[in-house]
Parts: sequence; C-alpha cells; structure tokens
Amino acid sequence: MVEAFASDHDGRWPASMDELLKKELGSRPYMAQLLPRDPWHNPYVLEPSLTPNGRPRILTLGKDARPGGDGDDADFDDGMFVVSSSEDAEVTAR
Repeated sequence: MVEAFASDHDGRWPASMDELLKKELGSRPYMAQLLPRDPWHNPYVLEPSLTPNGRPRILTLGKDARPGGDGDDADFDDGMFVVSSSEDAEVTAR
C-alpha cells in the first residue's frame, strides 16, 4: 500500500498512516477507513525514512506501545518479516 501511494505521487512516500486513509479526487483511499491494529490492538506506526526518498518504516511498538523493549514489548517493523510465495502465505521472523 505505501508502494502504491509512492507510485501515484511521483515517488513521494506517505508522511503518516492517516495519509493513506484520505480519498483523493477520482481514486479510493489506499486503506480501509480504519487504521490496522497490531496483535495488542495498538495502531501501527509509520516512521518517515531518514534518507531522502527512502521507504518509510512501518512498525508496531509492541505490547507496551513504547519504543524499545524485549519480548512482547519489543518493536517489530515490516523489514523483519518474510512472506513466502506459496499459496498459503507464511510469515516468519528474520
């Protein structure tokens, strides 16, 4: 979804998850009307890239909803998982 947004906006990445909910003239929002929630029912976070034109980081702050932590309180981002290409997609931690 963030890749589709960037493709439609000349390479500009969304600045927040909320930006993906906005309906633009002649198009649908990039996400449903509710922001996705992590397994602990906290909203996912979109952190802009630290490099110009870099992909933003989408993450969960874990069970405690605070940066850092261990175990269930650890932060996990979209770069930490691999989805297999099988029909029954399997997600595994890197």
